[in-house]
Amino acid sequence: MNRREFLQKTFIALPIVAIAACTNDKKHPEVEEKPKEPDTSSSVTFVSEDDPMAKNLAYVADASSASSEMRVEKSGVKGMDQYCHNCMFYIAEDGKSYGPCQLLPKKGMVHADGWCKSWAPKPA
Repeated sequence: MNRREFLQKTFIALPIVAIAACTNDKKHPEVEEKPKEPDTSSSVTFVSEDDPMAKNLAYVADASSASSEMRVEKSGVKGMDQYCHNCMFYIAEDGKSYGPCQLLPKKGMVHADGWCKSWAPKPA
């Protein structure tokens, strides 16, 4: 193959390769996004109030069901104003009424309106 044939074939092949590269439907595996899981509370595992660690913390999924003797004022916050959603150990999930608690790792999600005796206010 001489130089002239090489250049002719290169100029013909180059646009074909460029078009093929631009129309490739596959994404890069490093950039490919994982499919999002459905956002339904039925597929979420919640911490059971019967879990030994939850019992030790006196965790309840509904703060209004906790006894008033347990929900005492802490750091200037009345017991009736203490909920998981305003606790420093609760990690809020965008737009969800539940999230993980740092005191109950790998146990499941806690309800935002829940409460436990280790409640502490979120830092300002």
